Amino acid sequence: MSLVAILNSDPTVQARLDKALRKDGQRQFPLLKAADIDEALEILNFDLPEIVVMNVDDPNLPLAPVLSTLRTDSWMQNFALIAVYDSAQGPESRVYKLAAPLNILAALSTDQISEHLFKYLKILENNHQLMVKLEVSGAGEVKTTGVFNISNDPMTVPIYTGLAAQTLVQRGLIEPSRKRDLQIALAELVQNAIEHGHCGLNATEKAEFLAQGGSIAELIQKKCQENPVLADMKVTLEWEITSTKSKFYVRDQGKGFDVEAWIETLRNHGPGALSGRGIKLARSLGGQLSYNRSGNVACLTVNHPSVAGREPPRGFEGEEVVVAQKGDVVFQQGELSDHLYFIVSGTFGVYHDGVPLNHLGPADVFMGEMSFLTNNVRTATVLCETTGRLIKISRRSFVKTLREFPHYGFFLAKLMAKKLSSGNEERARQVLDDLTV
Repeated sequence: MSLVAILNSDPTVQARLDKALRKDGQRQFPLLKAADIDEALEILNFDLPEIVVMNVDDPNLPLAPVLSTLRTDSWMQNFALIAVYDSAQGPESRVYKLAAPLNILAALSTDQISEHLFKYLKILENNHQLMVKLEVSGAGEVKTTGVFNISNDPMTVPIYTGLAAQTLVQRGLIEPSRKRDLQIALAELVQNAIEHGHCGLNATEKAEFLAQGGSIAELIQKKCQENPVLADMKVTLEWEITSTKSKFYVRDQGKGFDVEAWIETLRNHGPGALSGRGIKLARSLGGQLSYNRSGNVACLTVNHPSVAGREPPRGFEGEEVVVAQKGDVVFQQGELSDHLYFIVSGTFGVYHDGVPLNHLGPADVFMGEMSFLTNNVRTATVLCETTGRLIKISRRSFVKTLREFPHYGFFLAKLMAKKLSSGNEERARQVLDDLTV
């Protein structure tokens, strides 16, 4: 279950939040509520919620103290944010500028809360810890893959594309400032797949419906209600991430479009002749946009610049930095454990008795913490698979920092509990697989 923090003091907004959360009949989401800035900071610092729903236009909950706290403490940014805003104070785009340093996965205007908030929470609960596979290609390169199947509901698109874009930030492959552009680019491609690939909408039909006071989401819903086959169609968002580049595939179940004409336009007039934010953002991201011959699969390739990775948490700024190259041994199975590592960037393989067990990266935060905390020998060998940076933290330094920032201890305990839970689930699946063979 994901712990959800509600940061809001507005009674009208709270009534809408309560209405949305009454749909949680199975109590999937334990709730914490804060109505002022002191309560909000206490929840973020000590309760470490997985999901935060914050009214960014609430005068009793100014953003500045929250942003200040999070800028100076990278450990506190491990939550997904749903920003609630007042559309009368400006458009959605301003929300992302106001709270730019935060991991905003979606923004909801106050009049959208009742209908869409619980839907967003369920998507995050199912996908917040992305169901990804780590594979090794024929060239020996580690590749992360994942997939989402998205229904014809435009309101859910930002959540899915935000999660996909965030995977690159978590792994230190793109700067956090570029995440929003990637999210929009992917959202445009998914939206195009829904509008044109599935629903066959054209500019005239959309303009006429909008002129009557409707929205694109309502037009798509109307199309799906009229055609059950269309209602069952899904857009597939799939990704492959390596150390040098990422490929995102957006596949619809429609008939596609004339790709040859699209290529001819590019050849004769250049990319500037093509409309669409998706294409322009793909170029701004240093990527490439291509289609299959049928026109029902778009591929966005994003090259990874050389980034420094995440900043170390407060208290560890002066610790030893280890630069690891591919093939380097970080530590050996059987060694005494007197330090742990904070993962800034890179990918690392975990091996027990020579058998590959796992791959670690910045999203895993630490490596070697289990044997470090139990005063035990290393139970596995860790090898560097892509160039990376680690911060080596001694026991003395760790204890000293915990005394200064006691909430770090709770964060580490929660992180370890999640890893153990994930490991137990994997072992249970393996046992079931063995029993069914």
